Amino acid sequence: MGKRKMSPEQNKAAKKRKKRDRKIVAKVVEHLQSVSDPVVVEVGAYVGDFIGRVYEASPSAKVSGIEPLESNISQLKTNFPDKDLHIFQGIASGKEEAVELFLSDLCSASKRKNMDCSAFKESAEKNNAQIKSSVTVAGKPLSRIISEDFLLDHVDVLSMNCEGGEYSVFDGDDFDFLEKTDMFYIHMHTKCELFMGTDFVQKRENIVKTLEENGFAMIEGMTDLKALAHVVQLWKKNTI
Repeated sequence: MGKRKMSPEQNKAAKKRKKRDRKIVAKVVEHLQSVSDPVVVEVGAYVGDFIGRVYEASPSAKVSGIEPLESNISQLKTNFPDKDLHIFQGIASGKEEAVELFLSDLCSASKRKNMDCSAFKESAEKNNAQIKSSVTVAGKPLSRIISEDFLLDHVDVLSMNCEGGEYSVFDGDDFDFLEKTDMFYIHMHTKCELFMGTDFVQKRENIVKTLEENGFAMIEGMTDLKALAHVVQLWKKNTI
């Protein structure tokens, strides 16, 4: 399997992003601890890194996750055997569609078997990776997953870290999921040449604009939308 290879500039940017990310997660934990039986949705559940922090902060949290890979879902169930964890197998997209995901051969930092994957081939190939394989999964608008599959009418914290999938979600025209959400934690991916291009910088600007238009204010995060590391931001509904 391949090993991650980043430039000194990318490493420096990644360290800054991780420092900001820790501040964001601390604020999320604080919010979860202030809410009775919080409802949390994670887009890009992976094997439960963020979900584990949620359960540490609030063991009674109701958690739902969106995850495309069967191997990751199996690991999620192993990691949280005593939790009523609801999983949608597929991806959140701008419309209902079948989506091909590309799996890279990069080892994760913790040497787990679970691989990076993305609907964008360029993203799966970042950091010296090769495409290992691909898989076709169901894509469905996030608002519909939340209402039809998770049967939720309110979300205390929505986390989105889905390897570029955020661009597809916000390319759609259904933002009912934002109306239901109090706090929104997002990773906007930049770590490949495609995502650093003018079109995707504009997409990130549009995501910020959409959040503001739907009554959110950023309370922590990165404002440089051209950063070499993921742009991490935490948004909160102005009414809470």
